[in-house]
Amino acid sequence: MTKLICLRLLLAIVFLPSLLFAQQMNVNPSTLTYNLAPGTTETKFVSVRNITTKQHTFQLTLADWYRDSLGNHVYLKPGAIKQTCASWIKLGVNVVELAPDQVVDIPVTLEVPADFNEKEGMRWAMLFIQNYISDDSTVQKTARITTTIREIFRVGLHIYQTPPTITAKSALAVSLNKDKKNADTYVFEMKNNGPTMLNCYVHMELTNIESGKEFKLEVQDFPVFPGGKRLVDFKLPPTLPKGKYSALAILDYGENSPLEAVESTIDIK
Repeated sequence: MTKLICLRLLLAIVFLPSLLFAQQMNVNPSTLTYNLAPGTTETKFVSVRNITTKQHTFQLTLADWYRDSLGNHVYLKPGAIKQTCASWIKLGVNVVELAPDQVVDIPVTLEVPADFNEKEGMRWAMLFIQNYISDDSTVQKTARITTTIREIFRVGLHIYQTPPTITAKSALAVSLNKDKKNADTYVFEMKNNGPTMLNCYVHMELTNIESGKEFKLEVQDFPVFPGGKRLVDFKLPPTLPKGKYSALAILDYGENSPLEAVESTIDIK
């Protein structure tokens, strides 16, 4: 019984920050996009509003990050990746105190070094805005357990810097293979081999080799950084009739860019 109570309390603590976020802080916009040439500077503004009934202190910090092959965000210290632009960013403030419903516009200035080679392509970073963790806390007591819950809420803003001369896009459809663990799932792999981020759309078309009947699976969309790869799962519909199929995964990564595709044969038994 004690273990069950502990588990329930642990789950409450784990999910509390995400539930609180929408009720505590409003940040706009969610992305800052710069297109600067070497030796130039631009300042954009981030609006932060305290939408609670209490006064809060917010901290601003920079980080490096990337998306892994499944699209998950991986966060690192500034300067950890080659493509970082964290050291090019200057914040108007690092700490701001806001009364209930107060809003502040924070300047975020990005300066590209004069000696930066534009051919090196896109750079990016993450700006975190988080409430200051004080000693204030909520204490919950039961007959056997005392739990301290601190309200922590944080939002991350994507910062992208792409030189104005970098416009080329390039992607490769690598493979379409059966998932090793799930017999009804096929995994499509693609790679961004260009110098800028791609916003991709991929879908799979199944054609029954004997009857010619076609089935189309739902389109999936996702971004991919330069040099990054992405694995996309396609689960076959359980109502798919038995037979042999030609499976074609089609990748669309923008207007004026050629479609990429990869084909495989699927046997539904």
